[in-house]
This record gives sequence, C-alpha cells and structure tokens, in this order.
Amino acid sequence: MDQGLYISQMLIMNNQKILIDWTPKSGCTTVCKMVFKKLGILNEALNYSSWIHNYRGNIFYKKYGTVNKNELLNGKYNNFLILKFVRNPYSRAVSSYIHAMKTKLHNLVGSNNISFIHFLNLLKTNKRLMNEGHWRVQKLNYENDKSVLNKKFIKIEDMNNELIKLKKSNNINFEYNFSSNHHIKKNEGFKKFVGNRKFNTYKNNIPNYRYFYNEKIIKLVEEIYKDDIKTYNYTYQEFLKDN
Repeated sequence: MDQGLYISQMLIMNNQKILIDWTPKSGCTTVCKMVFKKLGILNEALNYSSWIHNYRGNIFYKKYGTVNKNELLNGKYNNFLILKFVRNPYSRAVSSYIHAMKTKLHNLVGSNNISFIHFLNLLKTNKRLMNEGHWRVQKLNYENDKSVLNKKFIKIEDMNNELIKLKKSNNINFEYNFSSNHHIKKNEGFKKFVGNRKFNTYKNNIPNYRYFYNEKIIKLVEEIYKDDIKTYNYTYQEFLKDN
C-alpha cells in the first residue's frame, strides 16, 4: 500500500489546525462536504462539480496544500488534531463489493458478476488488488506511530453523537446534514442469504447487508480487515445492530 499517497489525500484545515483523514466507502463524500462547509467553500465546490471529489482532486489540494508523509512523521503537524473518519469493516466490505460490481472497478476483479465471497477471496489472495482505495484497509501506519500526536477516530455509524462529543471536548463544530448520491438502495423485505450468489441474480433487489454473511464470510472479513477491526474497536455484533 502506498502510505504516502493516502496520507497526501488528507484534507488540511490550516486555520482550525485540523487534518481530516478519510477512506473511500467510509462516508468520504459526506466528510468532504462537512469540511468544505466548515471552510466556507462548499458552494464553490458544488458549482465546480456536483461530484465533490472533482473539486477536491482538481482544486482543493492546490489551494490548501497536501500532507507529506515524512513531514507528518517528523512532527510538522503535532499542533494539529487528526480526525480519522472510519466505518465498520463488515458493512464497508459489502459496500465496496457492490460498488465494484456497479462501476468500472469491476475490471480490477475480472467481472461485474461475481459473488461477495469470491470478491473477498480475491482480496485475500492478491496483495496488489488490496491497494485499490475503494476496498483497501483503512488503517495507515502513522496511526500507531508515537511521534504523531493528537488523533481521534470518528465512527461514521454514530456520526451525530461523535460530532457532539467532538464539539464538547475540542470546541469543533461540524454541520452534519449532507447526503451522498451513491448510497446503495436496499430492499429490506428481501431476507435471503446472497453471499455466495452472483451479483446479477439480485442486483435489482439488494438485501440488508446482514444477508451477505455466514460464518465463513465473517471469518474472511476478519482476516482481511483485522487491522481495522482491532484499531477502531469494531465487532460483528455492532454491525448487526446497524443492519
């Protein structure tokens, strides 16, 4: 994994002394909108493109700068608070799989009609494939580096409460009333296990994410995303409460 690349994609809020770390398929669109709103540039960004990441990639970094991995590890940002927005790996894995089946990312896994368990087995056996941002491990090495100070993890499943706590503890106020236009629509009435079925057999009838799992698939996700599960203190039971 190119740690330097992903660190450089953090969002710098210089006046507020905050770095925002995010990962694809972990509320990234909502997080970017929150940050841009706080910086007073959300309208500018949406006028540039309805897809917020176009502005982020083409404009934001040129105006606000990028984080250099070596500078981060050497203490340049030790007077900043790093906010890392994270998602439960059990839900993120399903979301990443569906995203791959519905977009050109399916070219990386060879087909837009494979099963969830097939997708996970590809990730497990292909380290190069795991470098793709939309399903890579969320955790980066700096998170365990003692030279990098002041880190907080924000679980997006409990965003409202997390932001309330952040306001109380650090006097940082983010507005959270933004949606993402690529949230996956589910049929909550469809309650059949689909984890071993090819995507085309249910692509217009996607069930609640809990129906992608059996014991074998749970263990696969735990093996692939063990660092995320441990670092951010997620559990499968927590996933079931939200799904």
